[in-house]
Amino acid sequence: TVPAGDPGWQDNLDDAGFTVTVHGSLADVTDSTGITYTVAVGQPFVPAGNTQLVLRVLRDGTIQSMPGPHAIAVRHRI
Repeated sequence: TVPAGDPGWQDNLDDAGFTVTVHGSLADVTDSTGITYTVAVGQPFVPAGNTQLVLRVLRDGTIQSMPGPHAIAVRHRI
């Protein structure tokens, strides 16, 4: 897993076409193509359309990104 406190997480997806609805410990994330993912809040996931990107949703609905190469490097250090 990618640590929650890793400095690679960025709040920069405002223009990436994702919408988020948080309900409890789950979130529905819809990408620009209309595909919806139901994910656990705070847990990293990889969207099918861009396997070079790792995402996570915070409890307030913020979606964060981490480039895949950084996430891969972090996983190998653990």
